[in-house]
Amino acid sequence: MARQIIGVGQSPNDGKGEPDRDAWIKANSNFEELYARRQEIENRVASGAIPATSAGKMIVANASAAPLVLTLPGTGLTPGDVLVIRKDDSSANRVTIRATNSDLAWLSSPSDWVLLLWAGTAWVVQRWGLAPLRLIYASSATGAAGSVKPPLATALEVMAIGGGGGGGSGRSGGSATTRTGGGGGAGGAVQYLRMPAAAHGATESVTIGAGGSGGPARTDSGGVTGGNGGTTLLGSMVSAAGGSGGVGGWTANAIGGASPGGGTFGSSGAGGSGTFSASAGAGGAGATGGGGGGGGIDATNVVRAAGAGGAGSTHSPTAAAGGSNAGTAGGSVSNDFIQSGGGGGGGGPSGQTTGAGIAGGDGGSPGGGGGGGGASDSPSLSGAGGTGGRGELRITWYF
Repeated sequence: MARQIIGVGQSPNDGKGEPDRDAWIKANSNFEELYARRQEIENRVASGAIPATSAGKMIVANASAAPLVLTLPGTGLTPGDVLVIRKDDSSANRVTIRATNSDLAWLSSPSDWVLLLWAGTAWVVQRWGLAPLRLIYASSATGAAGSVKPPLATALEVMAIGGGGGGGSGRSGGSATTRTGGGGGAGGAVQYLRMPAAAHGATESVTIGAGGSGGPARTDSGGVTGGNGGTTLLGSMVSAAGGSGGVGGWTANAIGGASPGGGTFGSSGAGGSGTFSASAGAGGAGATGGGGGGGGIDATNVVRAAGAGGAGSTHSPTAAAGGSNAGTAGGSVSNDFIQSGGGGGGGGPSGQTTGAGIAGGDGGSPGGGGGGGGASDSPSLSGAGGTGGRGELRITWYF
């Protein structure tokens, strides 16, 4: 109902005002509509158009069954009409408030709400209460499937973790020759930035750095160097480099992969080297852990132990454990609010002088370096290098 105006005449006692009864009928009608609108709640459990008759109500949206898209009315409204819309469930499903083809608000968390005003030709968001929106990407995507700037966002925080380097495979060689295990791969870099929402385009591509492949097992041959971890990117704004792969085992020490350098929480761990004169090197600890070096055998057939993987997330009260020197995998992140990257895979032991070398452990996700594979006597296979942990991108939006 439109507001009813009471005629009061042009001047006092001119006899042109409305009769008292008619005036109070209009007044009561106006008050009845105000009280009815203030008290009325409309529940929504499905997507669809909101009618103009819902103006003045509080719409309580429950998206527990599926995401909702609520389209606002564009006709039959009076300037000053308001709508309050609130998300009432605890699911991760979003309630999208849309006018024509434009999103005005995303309600993503329980009790998120927005107050909208009809300004005569368009809806205007007047007030809102929106919890921070946290999104985690473990695979690459572009366009609408990539990073999309939410309406009403004012700032964002980004943590990018590069892929871990793969471990090198061990050498398979003749008895009484030097046979080193492969070097461990380095952990990927971790970068953290905060920026205004205006720095982010309407959409930005997401590139998740792949973990480097481990060097394959070998027979009667030197080991193969592990692949480098890939770089994780948010458009052109944020970049976290991957860790280098470990060198394959041969007749001299096999160098572990190099750390990509300083990150927000310190350097990632370098890979441990495979050696013949002592036990293999342990992977370095850091924001992500490096893989341990694979076990070797020296020219007098003395067996050298493999190295353990380095811990990741060492800045956190709870680090991600590195793998043991039995070739076990590095620990993955269990709490992505306080941990950055995974631990390095442990180096694989040698096959001593009778059997196949043991594969290095995979790096923990995200970003842990793979362990180096163990050496062996030919014709037995050497141990393959462990695969580096994939990268990751974490974005938190503020409103």
